[in-house]
This record gives sequence, C-alpha cells and structure tokens, in this order.
Amino acid sequence: MISTKEFQEIFKVWPTAGLILLPNCPKFTVVAVNDAYLDLTDFSEEALVGKSFTGTASPCQYLNWEKSILKVLNTKATNKIVTKYVEMSSVPVLNKQNEVDYIVCSFIMLKNRQDYQDKYDVDIEEWRRVEQMEVVNKQYQSILENIDGVLWELDLETQELTLTNEKRKPVLGYSMEDWQSGPDFWKRHLHPSDRELVTGYLGMRKHKNDKFNFECRMARADGRYVWLKNFVTVISNEEKPVLLRALMVDISENKRLNDFEYFEKKILKLNAKKGSKVQQILMAYLLGLEEILPDFKCTIHQVKHNRIFNWAAPSLPHTYVNAMNGLLLSKCVGSCGASAFLRQAVIVHDIKYDLRWAKSREVALATNLRACWSYPVMDADGTVVATLGFYASEPKSPGSHEELIIQRAHAFLKVILESRIYSGHLEENVALLKEGQHLAKFGNWSWDTQRDELTWSDCLFEIYGLDKNKAIITFESYLNFLHHEDKERVSAIMGGVLSTKKGVEYEERIVRPDGEVRHLKSWCKLKLDENGTVISLFGASLDITESKKTEQSLLANEAKLRDLADSQTNFVMRIDLKGKYTYCNKKYEEVFGWSAEGDSLIGCKSLRTVFPHHLKQAFNVGEQCLMQPEKVYQVELDKIASDGSVIHTLWDFVCLTDKLGGPREIQGIGIDITDWKLKKDGALREISEREITASKQQVMNERYHELFQHSPQPMWVYEVDTLRFIDVNEAAIKCYGYSREEFLSANTAMIKLAEDMHRYLKVMESANLEKNMVFQGVFRQQHKNGEVLHMDIRSNPMSFNEKETYLVLASDITDRLNHFEDIEKQNEKLKEIAWMQSHVVRAPLTRMMSLIDLLKKEETTNSDNNRLFDYLLSSALELDEIVKDISVKTPKV
Repeated sequence: MISTKEFQEIFKVWPTAGLILLPNCPKFTVVAVNDAYLDLTDFSEEALVGKSFTGTASPCQYLNWEKSILKVLNTKATNKIVTKYVEMSSVPVLNKQNEVDYIVCSFIMLKNRQDYQDKYDVDIEEWRRVEQMEVVNKQYQSILENIDGVLWELDLETQELTLTNEKRKPVLGYSMEDWQSGPDFWKRHLHPSDRELVTGYLGMRKHKNDKFNFECRMARADGRYVWLKNFVTVISNEEKPVLLRALMVDISENKRLNDFEYFEKKILKLNAKKGSKVQQILMAYLLGLEEILPDFKCTIHQVKHNRIFNWAAPSLPHTYVNAMNGLLLSKCVGSCGASAFLRQAVIVHDIKYDLRWAKSREVALATNLRACWSYPVMDADGTVVATLGFYASEPKSPGSHEELIIQRAHAFLKVILESRIYSGHLEENVALLKEGQHLAKFGNWSWDTQRDELTWSDCLFEIYGLDKNKAIITFESYLNFLHHEDKERVSAIMGGVLSTKKGVEYEERIVRPDGEVRHLKSWCKLKLDENGTVISLFGASLDITESKKTEQSLLANEAKLRDLADSQTNFVMRIDLKGKYTYCNKKYEEVFGWSAEGDSLIGCKSLRTVFPHHLKQAFNVGEQCLMQPEKVYQVELDKIASDGSVIHTLWDFVCLTDKLGGPREIQGIGIDITDWKLKKDGALREISEREITASKQQVMNERYHELFQHSPQPMWVYEVDTLRFIDVNEAAIKCYGYSREEFLSANTAMIKLAEDMHRYLKVMESANLEKNMVFQGVFRQQHKNGEVLHMDIRSNPMSFNEKETYLVLASDITDRLNHFEDIEKQNEKLKEIAWMQSHVVRAPLTRMMSLIDLLKKEETTNSDNNRLFDYLLSSALELDEIVKDISVKTPKV
C-alpha cells in the first residue's frame, strides 16, 4: 500500500505535466502541481498552489478547459480535449459517497518546444503573440464597423478617396460602386460653396505627422446636403506625406440646433426691445421656424373666451386663416382647436381621413393642407393661452429631427408668451400699487448710501407736502423734516441699522412746510453686496396721523374717566374672567391694597379680600354676570379690612363685552355700608325694610348723580311711560348740539335718526314692555346741524326719584368706524397688490425650478444641456428684470 507521502512524491516527479484541483466551481483552486507542469509553464509552485486555476497562465488558456472540467463534475468520468499543440485529460477522484473530491488534470504537448522552434523558427511565446494579434485585429474590425462615422483615406498622389468602413450608406446613401465611379467623385458632390475651399485646405495641411479637422457640406444620394466634420491625420512614408486618413461625422443636427439657438437669441433680443409688439415677434419667430423646417407652414393661435383666434401665420393662405378664426373649441375643430380643448398635443398624419378635422376638412384640403401637428402652450397656472401648429402639404408624421425642433420651439414660445403676459400684469400691478399707496397714504423710498441719493414715491411726496418736481431730497434734508424731538432718536435708529445691518420698524413725526405735524410708522431694511457692505437702504412710511389723533383722544377720555373714578368716595374695580384685578380706583387701593402681592393690586386675585362666608355669593354673582353680559347685578359682600375687621359693602356688578359681544371683564362699583350695619344694640334691625331701601336708593341716586354730571360720556335719563328726558349731562349737550332746556322740554324722539328711526323705536318699545331689560346697539343719529353721527347706545333700567327710568349712555364712534373702514379698504388693496406681485416673481422662478429638475432627471446631450442652460439663463434674466423693475420703478410710483 502506497502512503499519502509516497503518492505526493511520485506525483511530484511524474514526467507528465499535471495539477490537482478542488471541485469548487467556478474557482477550481489548485491544491498540488508537479515539476513537469512548472517546467512547461515557467510558473513557481507558490504562484499556483492555493490560487484559482481560472486566473493562471497555462496551456489551458488555449483550450475550452471550463467545459471539460464541468463535464467531469457532471458525469464523474474522465474527459479529454485535444488541440494542435496540447492534449488535456481531466480525471475525477471520487470518495466513498461517490462524490468528486479532486480533479486531476494532465497536459501533454503534442509538439515540444524544441520541435516547434526548429520547424517554425519561433518559440511558444511568439505563437501566443500571433494569436493575440489575431484577437486585436478582430477587435479593430469590430470597432471600424460600429464607429458612428465614415472612415476614409485619400491618396495624396492620385487624389483617390477610399472608404474603409460600411457607414457610408446611412450617412450619405451611396454604394461602394458610386464611390469607385471616378477619382473626383467626392469633389463633385461637395457643396459648390465648399468645393474650392476644401480642396485648397487639404493641399495646405498635408504636412508630416499633422492632425487637423474641417467642416463641409456634401450632397447625399437623395440630393439633400448634410454637414460633415472631418478629423484628419497625415500619414507619411520616408519623411514624405502620402496619405490622409480621417473620420467623417454627420453634424447636420448640431448645425441646425446651433443655427436655431442663434435665431432664438435674436428673437429674445427683439422681445426685450422696448416698444416691440407681440404679433411682430411671433411673425418673426414663425418665419425663422419655416427656414429651419422648409417643408412646413407654421401658425400660432391665441386662445381666449373658449375660442381660437389667429395670432400669426405668415405663410398660410388667407382663406384658411379667416375660416379658422374665432371657432369654438372642441374635439372636431382641427388640430389646433382639439389641442386647446384637450390640453394635449394633437398629431394628425392625414387631414383627409382624421375625425378631428370633420368640421374643417374641406377648407384645409382646398388650400392643399394634408397634415397638421398642434401643441398647446400653457401659462404658469396651467391655462391654455395659445397653440403652435405645423402644416404640411402631404400626409406626414413627425420624425426625430422634427420632434426635437418642435419641442424646443414649443418651450421657447412658452417663455416668450409668458414674459409678455406677465409684463402686462406687471404694468397693471404698478398702476394698482400707485393707486393703493395713494388710498392707504403709504409711500416707499430707497437710499443709495454710496451716492447719497434718496428716491421717493409720489405718495411719499404727498405725505410730506412737497412738490416732487421742485424738491431735492437727500438724507440731510430728510432729517430736517423730522420733528425736533425725534431727530436724535431717528438718527440713532438709522445709525444702528448701518452698524448692525438689521432692518427696523419705528415711529416718527415730521413737520410739513405748512407747519402741520404728521405721524408716520416707518420700516427700514438694507441691501448688502457679496462682502457684506451696505449698498442701499429701502423702506416705506405709513401716515398714521388720524389714528394717532383717535388714540390720543381715547387716552384723554380714559384719563378723564380714571380721574373721575379716582375722585369718587365709593369703590371702583374691574376683574378679568379668571378673577384677577385689571383696574382699581384710588379709594379701593387705599382700603384693600393690603392684599397686593407686590406694589399693585393689578394681576392679584380679587377674592382674597372677601370673608369666607360670602365667597359663595361672590361666585354666584360672577356667574350671573357672565351668563347675561351688560346686565347689572347687586350684592352685599363682607370685605376684610387691613386690620382684619369687617367692612360691609354693597356692590353693583356688570359684565362688559368685546366687539363680538362676548364676555371681556366684570366691573364692580361698591359703597361702604358698615355704619348702617353697626347701629347700637341692633338698631339697624328696627329700621323697616322700606327705610333701608330708601336709604340705599338715596345713596345710589347721589352717587350716580355725581358720576352722571361729571362723566365725559354723553348720558341722559328718560321716563319709561312718557319717554321724556328727566336729566341730561353736559357731554350729551355738547355731542348733539341741543341746549339743556331743549332736551328737558321734549321727548327722546327729538334726537332725529338718519335711517335707523324704526329700529331704534322698536328696541325702545321692547325695552319698555319688558321691564328692566337692557338694550344696546349702534345707531345713526343727527346733530342739531344735520350732521350724521354713529352712536353706540347702551341702556340700563334704574329708579330715579321713585320713577321707572332708563339711564342711556351714548358713545360717538363715527371717526373710529370711518377710520377702521379706511384701514380695511387699504389692507385689502395692499393684500391684492402683494398677491399679484408674488405671482409675477413666481412665474420665472417656477420655470427655473422646472428646468433644473429636467437637468437632474433626464439624460441629455451636450447640445440639450446648452439649450436648457440658455432657457435657465433667460428665465434668470427675466427674474432679474422683474426685480429691477420693482426696485427702480416702484419707488417712483
């Protein structure tokens, strides 16, 4: 029995070249190799063992070894393959489970190296190089046949041009026999304008090892000229140029696209020219399209009011144009009408047989129109504004060349029409902005800090009371208009803007040339360059003089009311819906200020001053007030004095409302009735209920009389049964213009109402029928001089000298209503202006985003990229023009 070690030694010195592989397909790792194989291949053992047999250089590279080894694995039987030089045998080594453990491969050279070298005078390496050259030649031939161009060679001595690949036919359409019909065949088919130029150029450039290229036009077999670009190399022999070898590529499509781009740039310049009319631009554009597509007649229809109208058709017959003009959109009104109706491209190969031409077929055929392709042009909102049509005199469908041109034309036309549409919108917006600024008394300005040039809008001149044709405005002159009390503050604000480079909002006062003081609310922002340097400041000013006057008047009235409340000997306080103080008069602060958590009672809880046994009463009266706002509820509450003693108080509570009629806060007016409660030996209990009520009523009458006469708010008291005035205060006399005697000698109908008499009397009648009913409303009344007043009327029932009466409070809100109405109108105008301006700026930005998205998602050629970048540039230029127009023109409005 031979041991494994002996077997390895025998295999090592075995005279036949061999190796042992693992059956790990497809790697087939080498586990052993003998000396004969190493001698045959010139490999070392380390370079083979443990490596994949697939990657080794061996005689097996000239055999279909993979097929042989796989066959051994599948059949588990010996397999042999033979070539002219090598015989390979593969033997499987099976285990007990009848599975392949190893594959033993042996190689026999049918011709040894020495015999091969003696017979062919070449060694094995040379044989390998020969076979590799054959592979390279096959690859070279494959490249020649698949290259996208014509390869030619020109003999400089005979001037004979030879084609070396088969691309001549698809590029030029000629057979090999055509090219061999004469040495000057290629010269005769050059474009007449290029013939002399090309032959002379080739003669000049035939220098040693020179490389150059040139472009020319050559006639195809069908008579159509194509543009060709030639990449030429000069081949020399013994220092003398003998041959020109070149690659000729069809560049007709690129040439047409370049011409198209140049043509589009001319149209864009014409469109940007001031005063150019849209129809003039469209006619020029269609004429250029017809030069690029000479087999077609082009048209642009405008779409409006659900009909199509001719916009431009330079080559179509007038009879056809007139017949199609103004037709209602539908599926059967030709390609253009159907395209606008369906909002998609409509391609009609043959008008004669297409149902979409059912209503217009006869007029089209009569003018020799057989094919029509139409494409809808939509604005940024997706509305069809026009259609682009292409007509042919024979049945035809678009080819790749036409589709490319049409896609570009469609996209370009959309840019032209959108720019025209939005320039019109911009003019409208500028006019609307000017009108809106005038109505809102809202002016804008800009300040070039480097040139110290200040530009104002017309409305700002009006606000300052200046003649824009005479006034010279600089920053210094602007400061001179400021109120003397505001100059230092505003100068500091503007300096802060320049130093912090942040916008600001502020109020200022100006003094007009006639001495009138105006209040302005102003905004200021700044523009920086790339380095962060301030280029300019810009902003706006709103005239708020009237609202300031109203605000000051309201503050003055509030101050008077506060003074009146503070002068009272009774308590006055207000609490919010959470029970916290929002206002306390001086008397209340003096008595109950001890409960404050800080320096003031404002914001503190009001129930801290109520004894626990009256907390429930306080809660109940608060709920009643919230359930029925504007109604007065009376309650007695025991309050805690600073020393802990009891202060007996009597309160009238009422819930005040907001503009919508909802609860806002609760107001309370109270008096100290401690003396009544503390009569010796319970004397208070002996006083009859009637006397107590009378005393209370007397105190209340005195209190309300004092408040009544000194109140700045118009008030009067009238008797329920007779509707006659019982009392009236000075504020009402001043408000309505009637004397006190005139009021007291007449009934309430004396105050005439403009259009609200019926509603006013009806409310009063209801209030009289339902005793103690509170009513409130805004009514239009008249001053004694006839002026219409808007009055907020509120009425509460009260007892006056033992009579059933109503206390009426009136507030003149005429100026406030007028002011609010003006502001609402101004705001609506400004919202409309802002909305329209945002859509103007958005249109080119939307196109830019769409073009960028197209560049990211689509696989495009360099020419497509150039075209898309041009569109992107034109959109950016348009956006820049819009911004400039807003920046330059708007301040002048």
